Amino acid sequence: MERPRTSEILRDLAAAHQGPRVSLGEVIDALDERGFGVLILVLTLPNLVPGPPTPGLSTVLAIPLAFLAAQLAAGREEPRLPRWLLRRSMTLAGFRRLVAYATPAMERVERLSRPRPGVPEQRLLGLALLAVIVAFAMPIPLASLPPTAALILIALGLIERDGRAVRIGLALAVPACLWVVGLVFGGYQLLSTIFS
Repeated sequence: MERPRTSEILRDLAAAHQGPRVSLGEVIDALDERGFGVLILVLTLPNLVPGPPTPGLSTVLAIPLAFLAAQLAAGREEPRLPRWLLRRSMTLAGFRRLVAYATPAMERVERLSRPRPGVPEQRLLGLALLAVIVAFAMPIPLASLPPTAALILIALGLIERDGRAVRIGLALAVPACLWVVGLVFGGYQLLSTIFS
């Protein structure tokens, strides 16, 4: 039997879920054995919710993401999250909007993705992810979008066991991090000029 794609599982969950809210734990249970990749994806996707940006959202999301990256860097085989975080939820309507917005792009990646060797060594991957998550966490308008794209590609590569997708995501993370550094440095220079 063919392994269901992540986008299919998310669509099915959004369509069939009963109740007013969807918790992080319920999403993880639906996505089953996909481990670190699932959690990275689930914690990154809210940054793509359409509409006015939520101030500080990426900074809040970066805390559990960093926790996961540290577990990878420490060599853990399976991720763990505290129960209070697994109970965090969003409205069913918001979850459906998120799935409708995110899955078309996920499907395009999935069509090109298949199990391939070449996923970087776990500890090195964890350390690299920590650097991307620091850039993702910067509370600057538009700054987190390039790191978000890199994290989503890495997450999908881990989920689909596609080493090439993970490596491409890491390669995209380099200019994404430089973009954030440039914004931080430019903002600092601007403020220095204004207040000097």
